[in-house]
Amino acid sequence: MLDQALREVILRLYEKRHSVRKIARPWEVSRTAMSYIENNFLAGRRFEDFSDINQQARQFCHQSNAKIKRHLGASPKELFAREQPQLQPLPLYIPEVYQLHNRIVDAEGYVGVRNHRYSVPYTLIGRRLEVRETHERVDLFDGARLVASHAKAQASSPHNASLAPNIGHPGQRAVRQSNSLLGENP
Repeated sequence: MLDQALREVILRLYEKRHSVRKIARPWEVSRTAMSYIENNFLAGRRFEDFSDINQQARQFCHQSNAKIKRHLGASPKELFAREQPQLQPLPLYIPEVYQLHNRIVDAEGYVGVRNHRYSVPYTLIGRRLEVRETHERVDLFDGARLVASHAKAQASSPHNASLAPNIGHPGQRAVRQSNSLLGENP
């Protein structure tokens, strides 16, 4: 029971860790990695709990990294010791991950991203903006200047999702004023 649970946990962790890269044949990589773990680490072992698994996995990694690999001509441990003086620490700042789009502001003062419309100041109509789409937000930039930031619309309401009316657009003000003169609520 624990062995099956361990296999599932390792596979999930391995897939999460390696899902960022684009791999030509991802099914081969996960199959190869799992077969290596099953045939070399899990084969014939019993585990009491997860701390025991972690201890045995660390020990296995130390032993495996100390072995000389034919394709490397040395052990990974030796190669790391040689390369370590040239390694530099990672920067403290981790930039936010986003998908970059270029969009032109339409005549109504909106920019379309993934079937959703996001408002920008009407003075930017016809301008090309840089759109940075993160997991939670859509930021719109005119050059280096942030001109609008919106919470990202959910995919459940496609095609007709506008986050906020562009109240600065003179045409919309005129429509609202004429509607209020007619006694309609905007």
